[in-house]
Amino acid sequence: MQSDPHTNIAYYETLADVYRLFFPDLDKNMQQEGAWLDAVLQTYGAKRVLDASCGTGRQAVPLAERGYEVIAADPSPAMLRQARVIAKQHRTRARFVQTAFVDLPQAVGSDFDAVIALGNGLCNLEHREDILAALRSIHRCCRPDGICIIGIKDFDRLCLRRQRFHGHGIDDENGVRTILFETWDFADPILIVTAFAMEGVWDQKIGRHVDWRTRSAQTREYMAGSREVQTLAREAGFSSVRRLEHRSEAVYALCP
Repeated sequence: MQSDPHTNIAYYETLADVYRLFFPDLDKNMQQEGAWLDAVLQTYGAKRVLDASCGTGRQAVPLAERGYEVIAADPSPAMLRQARVIAKQHRTRARFVQTAFVDLPQAVGSDFDAVIALGNGLCNLEHREDILAALRSIHRCCRPDGICIIGIKDFDRLCLRRQRFHGHGIDDENGVRTILFETWDFADPILIVTAFAMEGVWDQKIGRHVDWRTRSAQTREYMAGSREVQTLAREAGFSSVRRLEHRSEAVYALCP
């Protein structure tokens, strides 16, 4: 069984313009991600990289800044618009393509030195079969002697804590205060994530924010733990799977 991808894409379509609030300092996070990936990719001599779930360009842009040839893909038009803006701000060149995981080989081809899929791309798949199909597409896009680096929420740890409220960020810009937070509902093996973006306008006369408006979006995620991710990777055709140290998610190096 595979889910309707449009449900989870809508989550990003709704939140693309406030996605930066998921990070205390997005620019700093981008540079950290770029430096970490650069160190890993250099060990494999990678030059041509496919970012299979680029979002707003959090990894694609800093890699392009470091001289990599980057093609960046994402199924969300709104996230890609944000990525192009950020790439322009950083004066970098990357080719952005709208496509889902399963359509990657047809959309961007194969023979990449490295394929990356970090952030929440693989998380936002509702069934085991969805993740397996995504991994098979990633495998097809990578050279036989290349490397794939994938990331997913550390569900082994998160399922132990089962924290239901997640406050992310607050921003004041042009007289509008934006607050972003999520609620998590554990319906094993599915995690139901509902995000809320609240926006209030500053009223100079009374000295507080008024006219609060809230938009929400929901995504359903299959909670694949470390053992299952490794099993899925091997089912997808990868010959070896190795866990890498990363500050915010469970990351694996997959060899075709």
